[in-house]
Amino acid sequence: MKIPTITEAPAFRRRALHGSGAHGAERRGRRRRSLAFLALALLAALPSAQKLHPAFRLGARLSDLQPLLAKDCESLEQHHYTGGMAAPFRDQVQVDCHGLNVLGARRKVEFLFNDGPLGHLWVLIEADERPKIREKLERVFGPVVHDTEDYKVFAEGRVALRSDPAEILIGNEAMIERLTGYRKATRR
Repeated sequence: MKIPTITEAPAFRRRALHGSGAHGAERRGRRRRSLAFLALALLAALPSAQKLHPAFRLGARLSDLQPLLAKDCESLEQHHYTGGMAAPFRDQVQVDCHGLNVLGARRKVEFLFNDGPLGHLWVLIEADERPKIREKLERVFGPVVHDTEDYKVFAEGRVALRSDPAEILIGNEAMIERLTGYRKATRR
């Protein structure tokens, strides 16, 4: 929809010049439409994983996410791994969030903080939910671009659906490549 300029809207100019009780209401209506459009634009601009839940902020520190997790999770467990258990990282903290609302159901989500920042996470789902979850993920992240027996990677490149165990993987492109074998083509 094209928004008319002042020169293209003579009625608007007349109301502005001569004053009108309706003018203020019209301006408020335009402001509301502008704010609604801005809200939709901001949602579209969210990093993709945050479209599923605001806590899915890859690269965030645990200390930044703790208030949100404490509010949204029914219970939390934290595990600390070092050495071989954390490989290929020096240090890994796993936070298990039980009861987080993702894709319309309360789920267990495993947040993995690799050498500090959130590197990837797993959203556990039921095996019989896979077809419905795949449809939802395709609507948000685009079609499947890498399809193997174990993983379906979506066009956005940071989200995959795992077959066994049934879960959603969200990670940076390097982690998706490492776990699924999919490497997103780079633009030249």
